[in-house]
Amino acid sequence: MSLSMSRWLKLLIGLAVSLLVAWLAYGPLGQGNAYIDKLQQRADAVLRYTEIPNLQARMSRAPLARTVFLCGPTNDFQRDGTMNWSKAADFPGVDALMLYAGGIGRVVWDPAPPSPRAATPACPPGGPGTGSGAGLPLVAEWLGLAFLFWLIGLGIGWLFFRPRPPRTGYLS
Repeated sequence: MSLSMSRWLKLLIGLAVSLLVAWLAYGPLGQGNAYIDKLQQRADAVLRYTEIPNLQARMSRAPLARTVFLCGPTNDFQRDGTMNWSKAADFPGVDALMLYAGGIGRVVWDPAPPSPRAATPACPPGGPGTGSGAGLPLVAEWLGLAFLFWLIGLGIGWLFFRPRPPRTGYLS
């Protein structure tokens, strides 16, 4: 007894398996939470490097996202650095240093600075990131990457393993 599957069913099964593996790695296997823990360590290292007192950083945990929430008393120079990025002597602010740390996708000040030239207010009682939106959830990024890799595999399979028409002669 031989059962044959259509090409589209095989493609849908492959896509479902790819997305399932990405979701399992993100959630039940704990790699999403481990990645956010690593980003929190990088954010803390940047804070130690800047040596700004009473500055706090917290990664978004509900939902897990690559957004870091910052709070603490800073001025506009500490937040933004110098504005002319064409010279090697320019000083990046805390925002740019967080993004340079790698993996961090967005920096949000919570509470937001009242104006470009004013000091940032102190941290709220629960710490930064208690009431703000986090942006794109990490699970959406992981599922998008799994879909992209599935498309790449599909393209490689189509390029190298597609059925070819039978040859009728030596040069055909």
